[in-house]
Amino acid sequence: MYINVEYAETPITPIRAKANVPVEIDCPFTSMNESRIRIYGADYIRALAGKPIKDEEGNIIGAESLASLYFRGNDFNHTNKLRELYIGSSDPTYNNSQFTTLNLNENSPILEVLDLQNCNGLSGTLDVSGCTSLKTVNVEGTSYSSVDLPSSTGIINLYLPETINRLVLTAAKNLTNLTMRARGSEVDSVDNLTEIIINDSDYSNNINWMAIAANALSHLTNLQLINLRLAAITNINEMEPFVERKGILGDFINANGENVSKINLTGLINVTGNWSVVEKSTYKTEWK
Repeated sequence: MYINVEYAETPITPIRAKANVPVEIDCPFTSMNESRIRIYGADYIRALAGKPIKDEEGNIIGAESLASLYFRGNDFNHTNKLRELYIGSSDPTYNNSQFTTLNLNENSPILEVLDLQNCNGLSGTLDVSGCTSLKTVNVEGTSYSSVDLPSSTGIINLYLPETINRLVLTAAKNLTNLTMRARGSEVDSVDNLTEIIINDSDYSNNINWMAIAANALSHLTNLQLINLRLAAITNINEMEPFVERKGILGDFINANGENVSKINLTGLINVTGNWSVVEKSTYKTEWK
């Protein structure tokens, strides 16, 4: 198998490649100056990254991301075998405001890792709903307001910016790491969240959906925590703000024509502190 790379208008250089063996392709320029890079045979590439990281013997053991290219135009629509795409930078001072659109095949069936961290020019909605093998999505430091994720249960790591206003996971069973942070911050922020829709959360993988919902409750317009299983609160009175918000927002008609509360909790919530039968009955009545 050969990978052909064309830098600007330089002659195409065929590079012989073997399965699962990293290949280093040298750029002939010290500066690209917005020159075009074309990769022929991209539909065979498993991972795409930047400058290789080598051990003392010169073996490639990793790679930096593509962030140093500071690219603007891009087309990853023909990378059907791509499993890993590293475009972002972990450096919070990284700035590429010209990179405003990711042209990715939305139905990349085997893409597992997508790293766009600190690409601050990206905004709006990132649609990766067709990438059913995704395990890690890192868009911290971007300006995305929502991410359309696949309905599969494979997502393990989800790193979001504080600009996210809509969080939807139709299958959250395997989610282990979730952050919503501003560039360079170590503290999560839910200040912009207005909608949370989570289905099938085991609550056992370090994600406290009830706590996240409670912190954002005052500005939520839609909260659907469906099939909670191991959710826990220390005091049953912690449910009262949810009841009050439920009364304020009322109901809506879902796609099946059913009336559904805009603050909707279903499943099991464990109360670790004391509670009375009357209190339990009160909240069970609110969410049947």
